[in-house]
Amino acid sequence: MLIKVGIVGCGRIAARFVSEIKYVSGVEIGAVYNPHIDSAKEFANTHGIDFATDSWEEFLMRCDSVYVASTHKWHYSYAKNAIQAGKHVLCEKPMCFKESQVRELFELARENQVVLMEAIKTRFCPGYKKVLELVRSGAIGDVVGLEANFTRLTDSMSREFNDIDYGGSFTEFATYNLLAVADILGYDYSRINFSSVILPNGVDSYTRAALEYCNEEEFLINGSASFSPIAKEAVIKTGLGAKTEGQLVVTGDQGYILVPSPWWLTSYIEVRHEDSNAIEKYQMEYQESGLRYEIEYFRDLILGKETDMGIKNSEFMAKIMEGFLHFRKPFKASDEEKKSLKIWAHRGLSLQYPENTLLAFEEAAKLKGLTGIELDVQYSKDKEIMVFHDETLDRVMEATGNLRDYTCQELQAMKMKNAEQFEDGGFIPTMRQVLECLSPYLKQGLKINIELKTSKVRYEGIEKDTYDLVKSMGFLDNIVWSSFLDESIKIIKDIDAKAETGMLSGVLSDCVSLGDLMNCDAYHPSLAGLYELKRNDVKKLRASGKAVRAWNTQESLYHLKRKRYTYDMREYAAFGVTDLIVNEADKYLN
Repeated sequence: MLIKVGIVGCGRIAARFVSEIKYVSGVEIGAVYNPHIDSAKEFANTHGIDFATDSWEEFLMRCDSVYVASTHKWHYSYAKNAIQAGKHVLCEKPMCFKESQVRELFELARENQVVLMEAIKTRFCPGYKKVLELVRSGAIGDVVGLEANFTRLTDSMSREFNDIDYGGSFTEFATYNLLAVADILGYDYSRINFSSVILPNGVDSYTRAALEYCNEEEFLINGSASFSPIAKEAVIKTGLGAKTEGQLVVTGDQGYILVPSPWWLTSYIEVRHEDSNAIEKYQMEYQESGLRYEIEYFRDLILGKETDMGIKNSEFMAKIMEGFLHFRKPFKASDEEKKSLKIWAHRGLSLQYPENTLLAFEEAAKLKGLTGIELDVQYSKDKEIMVFHDETLDRVMEATGNLRDYTCQELQAMKMKNAEQFEDGGFIPTMRQVLECLSPYLKQGLKINIELKTSKVRYEGIEKDTYDLVKSMGFLDNIVWSSFLDESIKIIKDIDAKAETGMLSGVLSDCVSLGDLMNCDAYHPSLAGLYELKRNDVKKLRASGKAVRAWNTQESLYHLKRKRYTYDMREYAAFGVTDLIVNEADKYLN
């Protein structure tokens, strides 16, 4: 019997699944599904999958079983829909965030006579099975404790940090640790305590959970300390923004078992006793990413060669996840704060039209509710103030070299890449041309954030020349001046103490330290630079009364967009952001 597996989702784990399934006989990939068809087709082309679709019905027709590798939020609904369609389901962890949902899914699987299994690869690998064998053989006597850690320093722009509903270190990594707890200590814990480092958006960057298994419920409290008699305990740690040793230690009354980091890829085991010379060592097989072990087990469940679908483990994990998410209360922004977020167009509507062009600026200015437009200025060879972002032409223009090495006339004669369909939008404008183009909108209150591009090339005099130009055209009240170079901010303030200025930096702490020295009116950090904040920082930021205008690059927007968290206003408001400078201003305004 050949089992055709359909994949839901196109992320990292789905790619690993494709590379591993070829080592398991009797199974093959029948289709890939993603509600965004471009993502599905790209994934299929990359991995040699014959059929990609955004149609759930067509997808189900192509497969006997479904591997759910979507983001956490959709695990339960995809698994449920597949089961109801009579498909076997292998669902990535955590399968559910409520114990009742786990019970519902397994009951549905029983009614539809299909297999349901949570994908925790460690459970099926030879090394982990050896650990359980050693524990159950009495190799370390009676078990009284367990420590299991899983931490990884993760990109702050990743899904794990950005999903304010189901992201964070505990939901991402605790399933592995809880597997060991359930298998070694059992399901009937008496108490659980969570301790977390929580980011302002409610996501935990580090969590410690302690589970106590008690013979009696009595405990003593003396002042701020308490004493609890227990039979055994487990301590697990997870981290996205913190790092510790990723080991598994099982403590017994006759010795202990040590699985060194990374313990979840179990390949080496030591059994240690009081005699430090008496160490039993086991070297076990662990092939590639380990997914082949769970795929084999899933296949055998379908074929009837295995019977344990891990129902108890899944219930145990979902119960703890549910308790944790109830405990982990987000730092909520008020409705007023969410509604008051101001939106700026980063280089105009820079994903729909050529960036920093009159067309991109005018189309942005037409948007209802837009606060302002962000743009960049540099000198041409003949000291014209040009609106362009990069110091070199190569990325944007059908030309090469430094912008400063060409005259204004030469620059405006150049063509922009991929701008053939835009009649007059594909050329580099001067600052004067931009002000003339936007004059009707500026008179209605539109603002412009002029970034002085002086941090890499020191354009001496550009601050005063740009200020004088804006003043001569009567638009000083419409301008916010920003730069990565604190000297440029100081020059503007020296020219006009009332000028509104914003300090630019990749991280907020640098914006604050330099901005305060330069007496700035606002901080302009990148979106990624917000994730260093702690809750007290947010309180101080709000108390300062200064604007926080967070900006994104093309690359960071693309990353967030692929992960479906691009337009979540709740997150930014929770960080104390007052304004967003973004490439797709229309999406945020909607």
